[in-house]
Amino acid sequence: GSVAKVEFFNGATKLGEDVTSPYAYSWTSVAAGTYSITAKATDNQGAATTSVAVGVTVTTSSPPPPTGTVVYVSDLEYQVVANGWGPVEKDRSNGELAAGDGAALTIAGTNFTKGLGVHALSEVLVPLNGGYTRFRATVGIDDEVGNQGSVVFQVWADGVKIHDSGVCGGADVGTTVDVDVTAKNQLKLVVTDGGEFTYDHANWADARLTPTAGGGDGGGAGGLPSGWTSGAIGSPAAAGSASANGGTWTVAGSGADIWGSADAGHLAYQAISGDAQIVARVVSQTNTDPWAKAGVMIRESTEAGSRHAMVVLTPSNGIAFQRRTAASGASSHTSGGSGSAPYWVKLVRIGTTFSGYQSTDGSSWQLIGSATVPMATNVLIGLTVTSHRDGTVSTATFDNVTITAAVSGAG
Repeated sequence: GSVAKVEFFNGATKLGEDVTSPYAYSWTSVAAGTYSITAKATDNQGAATTSVAVGVTVTTSSPPPPTGTVVYVSDLEYQVVANGWGPVEKDRSNGELAAGDGAALTIAGTNFTKGLGVHALSEVLVPLNGGYTRFRATVGIDDEVGNQGSVVFQVWADGVKIHDSGVCGGADVGTTVDVDVTAKNQLKLVVTDGGEFTYDHANWADARLTPTAGGGDGGGAGGLPSGWTSGAIGSPAAAGSASANGGTWTVAGSGADIWGSADAGHLAYQAISGDAQIVARVVSQTNTDPWAKAGVMIRESTEAGSRHAMVVLTPSNGIAFQRRTAASGASSHTSGGSGSAPYWVKLVRIGTTFSGYQSTDGSSWQLIGSATVPMATNVLIGLTVTSHRDGTVSTATFDNVTITAAVSGAG
C-alpha cells in the first residue's frame, strides 16, 4: 500500500499528524530537556509501522558557528524530527535499529567519509543562526540497496523550500545540492519516499556549510554578485579567488590541470537546473604554463573527478572543448585551433548534449564540437581557471559574462 498518514509522538503523547508528503510536524516552543520522539506510518490498507524512538535534546540556545572553514553537518548538533527506519547515522549509511550499525556512505561507487545516512520519511533540523552562506551535498540512494528504493531530497530554509531533487532511484548517480543559505536561521533536510516505503536508504553525503566569515572550499562569495560563489576544484596546492567589479571578472586558480581523471583548479559559479548556456570573453590570462586554462564550464560538483564540460583558452595551445563523461573517468579533447586573449567562448547544454563554441567578436560563433555527457539535472555553471603548475596561481580576467537558462537551441 501507500502511506496514508504519519503520526508523531513524544513518548506516549501524540504531538500531531500529517497526511501529505513529506509528512512533517513542527513542534515549537519546546522547553529545554530530552524527549523521546517516534513516528508511526499508516498505509491506505490500515497496516502501520512505528519508527525506533529517537532521543532529542533541546537546549536554550545554540553556540555560534565557527568561522574560516568548511563545517560538516554531521559535526553539528542537529535535531532529528523523524526517520523512517533506525536512527539518523553520522558519517555512515542508514543501517538497522542500532546507532552506528550502518556501512560506509556510498553512492554509485563513490565512498564519502562525511555525511548523514537517513531513511525516508526523514526530517533533520540544522541550526544556522545566520552564520553560513552555502549548503552543499551530494545526495542519492546508498549502494547497499542496489537498484532498489526511490526518494526525493528537499532542502528548506526558514520554512521555504530552496531545493527539490525530484525522484532519485537506486540506479541513479548522485546529484549535487548547492544552495544559498545567507542570513538563514534554520536548515531543514527532508527525504520523502518516491511512491513506496522500502529500501529508501538515503545519503546526504559530504553535507557541509560555508561559514559567513570563512572562505570554505578554498574560496567564498566575497566580491561576487548575488547568487554566485567560488571554490576550489579538487585540492590545488595554492588557494584561488574570484571577484567581479563593473562587469570585469577576475578568477585566480592553481592546480596541476583540469584533465585526466581528476581536476585541480578554481571555479566561480552559480547553481542551475536543466538546460543552460554560458558566454564570456577571456580578456587576459597569466602564462604560468602553455596549457594553463581559462574559460567557461558546467560540472556536477567541485569534486576532483566530477563529470564536466568546458571551453577554455590557453596561452600557447589555442582553444579547446574538453569534457569528462564518467565520474573519475578519462577526459576528452577537441581542438578549436589557434587563438589568444581576448577571445570569446560559449558552452551550451541541452539535455545530455554539450556543445562548445568560439568567436573572435561575440557575434559569429563557430562550433568546436559536441558530446554526450550524462550529467545530473542540477549542476554548477561558471568561470574556471587552472594554472597547470600546482602551487602557482594563474589569473584570468573575463567580461561580457552571461548565463541563460532553458536554452532551446544554439548557434
